[in-house]
Amino acid sequence: MEQKHQKTDGEAKKMKKFIQRIVQRTCGREVSGMKRIFINMFALLLLVFLTTIDVVNAGGNFVTPMLEPIACNYEFAAFPSRLKEYELYPWELLKNKDFRTAYYKILGTKNDKWLRLKGPGIMSKHVVINQQSFVMTDSCKTHECGEFNIVILYEPDRKISYGLLREDGKLSFLGEPSACYQQALQNLELGNKAH
Repeated sequence: MEQKHQKTDGEAKKMKKFIQRIVQRTCGREVSGMKRIFINMFALLLLVFLTTIDVVNAGGNFVTPMLEPIACNYEFAAFPSRLKEYELYPWELLKNKDFRTAYYKILGTKNDKWLRLKGPGIMSKHVVINQQSFVMTDSCKTHECGEFNIVILYEPDRKISYGLLREDGKLSFLGEPSACYQQALQNLELGNKAH
């Protein structure tokens, strides 16, 4: 940890000298008083900005590109006997009270007819993400699946859902999925488009 701070301090000193040289060339030979304070503050702000640049992903969540990749493993598996009741098509899953409650909760105020899961969709699959069981299903707007579709991950143990919604080609996450679950949803959505 100390080594990281030393590197940042070194970078700050280099940035400060660089900015001072630029200011000296444009303002005159010596910089003193309030100008020096201004330069130091500017250098610090610039350093903070450059080291914490965030990128917004499709769901509006902030991701710092300097972080290490997320270890998010997922695999399809046969439904265990305790989850066999979820091996259904999307419109049939809505008959399950727990699934329906969790699904409508992540939809919030969205009430487009196609989101009632009556359009084309796959039979649900059992997906294990980092050793946690999920029911995965998807659905789309009839005749417009490329532009309007949804992938849903339902966690029966905690009775919560996450989703990846595509509307007019724009992606948004539903239910505040973790970075790992966001990655899994994106991969599952891409995998469904391939079929």
